[in-house]
Order: sequence, then structure tokens, then C-alpha cells
Amino acid sequence: MTGQKESIFFAEAELLFVRHNKLPETIAAALGVCCSTIHKWKKKGAWEEKRKAYLVNPRNLADRLMEALEKQVATFDLAEGLNPGAADAIWKTLCAIKRIERQADMRLLGITAMEEFVTWLRGQGTGPEELQLIGAKIRGWLRTLI
Repeated sequence: MTGQKESIFFAEAELLFVRHNKLPETIAAALGVCCSTIHKWKKKGAWEEKRKAYLVNPRNLADRLMEALEKQVATFDLAEGLNPGAADAIWKTLCAIKRIERQADMRLLGITAMEEFVTWLRGQGTGPEELQLIGAKIRGWLRTLI
């Protein structure tokens, strides 16, 4: 039965933990699965590491900021008008989201360029040892940018 529950609920439990920041106890109650089972799945699937990666991904951060902004804007009573402080906060949040999105796009562009460079190197007959050496130097350089 455990394998059957895993095949049915594992992906959903992982999604709730990683992307929706739910606690294992909350997930267990929502899915009708034993809490110890959720903890086993969490360890087996490396959910903590996935959650950390998800939270620091610029694209996901921009999405979360946009959701928070939408919730805040929904609470405004527009019939009373928008006070200057609220308008300024909205503008600053939108600018921050755009900066984060541009940064994410630049990283994606850099990764794509590096993949194409490696493909080109392979086409030039570069051997595996040379590729590893070049890759290590590139990774070192990229770490200085972050």
C-alpha cells in the first residue's frame, strides 16, 4: 500500500512542500498520508534542497513578488483613491520585479551561450580532458559574477 500511496501522492506532496512552502504535517493532513511517510518522501526526494533552489531562483522570486503585489492591490479601496505612499510602494515593487526578471534572463542567456560554446568546442575536436579543464575555469569565472 505504501508504494501505491507514493505513486499517487508523492508528486503532489513534493509540490506542496517545495513550491507552496507547506509543512509536512499540513501535507500529511491534506493528502491523508501518515506524517512519517511525508518525512521519508521529503528525505528521499531531497525536497529541502529543491525548496532552497526554488526560493532563490530569480524567476520564481519575481512570480512570488507579483502574487504578493496583486494581493495587496486587491485590498485597496480605489473609490477612496490611491494615496501617494501606496502608489510609490507599488511602483517600487514593480521596478524590483522587472530588475529580477532581467537578471534571470541574463543568466539564462549566459547558460545558453556556454552550452553553445561547449558544443562548438566538441565540434573542433576538443578532448574530454580539455573540456573538463575549460569547464572548471568557466565555472570559477561564473562564481565570481554571482
